[in-house]
Amino acid sequence: VRVVASNLWFKNPSMADAARELVALEPDVLVVSELGQAAHDVLVAAFPHHDVLSIGGARGHGVYSRHRLERLEQPAVIGPVLHLRVHAPRPFPIFAAHLPRATLTDHPNDGTELVHVCRAEVFELAAWLDRDPTAMLAGDLNLTDRQPGYRRLVRGRIDAMRTSWAGNTFLGFTWRLMAMRIDHMIVPRGWAVSEARAVRVIGSDHRAIAADVRPC
Repeated sequence: VRVVASNLWFKNPSMADAARELVALEPDVLVVSELGQAAHDVLVAAFPHHDVLSIGGARGHGVYSRHRLERLEQPAVIGPVLHLRVHAPRPFPIFAAHLPRATLTDHPNDGTELVHVCRAEVFELAAWLDRDPTAMLAGDLNLTDRQPGYRRLVRGRIDAMRTSWAGNTFLGFTWRLMAMRIDHMIVPRGWAVSEARAVRVIGSDHRAIAADVRPC
């Protein structure tokens, strides 16, 4: 199963073209954050199944799939998260997530939350993964691989992007300089992973992540 996750950036002036680039990657399951209407129109025409939380703005979020999707119990977290079962030939659950970015301000804007709130979000999501060790997690987690929350999420699991050299995924100058990756694909231990890579997407401030994964 090829899984792709991409934050398209809600201010993307080329939203439809960005969506076409994602379709060209031939994903079986596509997680899209900061989803705009122009991208949604392209994606619903390309995929037979989808589940969308919202369209537009920083909280636009949806999953598109070549396989039937079944919505499961949803975690009580602030950031947009879809907990779904993908009815591939070997079905598996997925948490498609876009977690908020941590800030120190007293009045976070849309898409940001205070540091302690973000930490609680990550640990709550990790607890859900612990309860279902067959689930994978993919999306923009706004979490670097140098933070305690990341180590908690990958404990007993595999960071699919570390099976190859994926590099950073956020394109801000400072982030590029420090080679930080905030988009992740975490799979159960024992899954096979191949072709993991990060891909530039037109108009977005993130690179998409893609990998071929196989439940064992």
